[in-house]
This record gives sequence, C-alpha cells and structure tokens, in this order.
Amino acid sequence: MKLQITKIAICILVVLSTIACKKEETVTPNASLDQYLTMQVNGRNWASTNATEGTYMADIIDAATITGMSNDTSVMVSLSGADSVASYNVKQRGLFRYLSLRGDYQLRSTSTKGHMTINITNRVDDPKSDLDKITATFSGVIYNIYNANDSVIITNGQLGFK
Repeated sequence: MKLQITKIAICILVVLSTIACKKEETVTPNASLDQYLTMQVNGRNWASTNATEGTYMADIIDAATITGMSNDTSVMVSLSGADSVASYNVKQRGLFRYLSLRGDYQLRSTSTKGHMTINITNRVDDPKSDLDKITATFSGVIYNIYNANDSVIITNGQLGFK
C-alpha cells in the first residue's frame, strides 16, 4: 500500500512539473508586416508600439485604416475611398481619433472644428489579397469632443510599412 501511494505521488509530481514547465507562445498579430505610426502631438514625439494597418479594397469595404497604441494613448485613422496616391481631407472622408488620459480628440464629418490632411505617398496593390499596403503623411488640428476649446496639433505624422 505504501508503495502504491509513493508511485501515485511520483506520477502527480511528473504531471505537475510537465504542466508547470510548459512554454507559453507569444502571438503578435501582423508582426511580419512591420507597420509604423508616428507623429508629433503638440510638439512631442509619439510612436505606436503596435500599429496595425491596411487598405481594404473589397467589394463592400473601401477604406484605408490604421490603429496604434502607446502607453496610455491610442490613435485610429480611417479614410474611405483612399484608392490612389493623393491628398485626402479626413473631415470629408473619414475619422481621426486620438484618445488619451487628457481627452477624446476626434475629427469626422460631423465635427464643427478641426482639420486633418492625409497624403498617401505610396500604395502597393496585392492582386491576391483585399489588403493593399499604403504609406502616408498627415497633419492637422483635432478637438476634444467633450471640450470644444481643447485641441491637439498633429504634425509630422507618418504611417506605413517599413
């Protein structure tokens, strides 16, 4: 009986040590694409730590999008009809959102104040995918949706693929 308890205890230790030593996989979505999103916000450098970008030219969706986060802030840019190398007015064609602890700054078609221009400088069409790669620069002024007198100035904005 004592031998059986010892065998059971050894089996439990082996199982527990196998589970405890199992290596966890770290999955980074789209890491192979090497996207970037950088800008200056009120003169201070800002860079996303995990930008995700794409231009979707499918039958239903026709929009260039990029999202990024860094520390306690996030940025989202969405631009419909961005189908060629050109300059686009965000207020007429999309959304630019800068969310921070200081406020929620947005520019969209319903905004009464602010402006943002995105210049698509390169677009690579992948015929095997709905995802096209774009490179662009951007700048403008966006306002806090909860305080119409509070704004941020965005300069030297860049997004794309390395």
